Amino acid sequence: MPELNATIAADFTRFYREKAAAIFALLAPLSDKQLWTRPFPYGNSIGHLLLHLTGNLNYYIGAEIAATKPATRSCSRSRRPDRNPAGPR
Repeated sequence: MPELNATIAADFTRFYREKAAAIFALLAPLSDKQLWTRPFPYGNSIGHLLLHLTGNLNYYIGAEIAATKPATRSCSRSRRPDRNPAGPR
């Protein structure tokens, strides 16, 4: 069974690295402003959706698959340019 676990872990790692590379390639041409602009007043920006995706994957992979303690959420909203009057850090 350890071989199967290692194979599954390696495949998950490969899959998520491929998806991360594809996402970075799609985001490369966008400016920070484009990344954080909402498409309409009640919509979510691409950056906002990516924050949710990252948080959900971190929780699922960490807490559910690896059985690690979930990290305490930091104040990620303060790092978002559209929520921080001082702009991006």
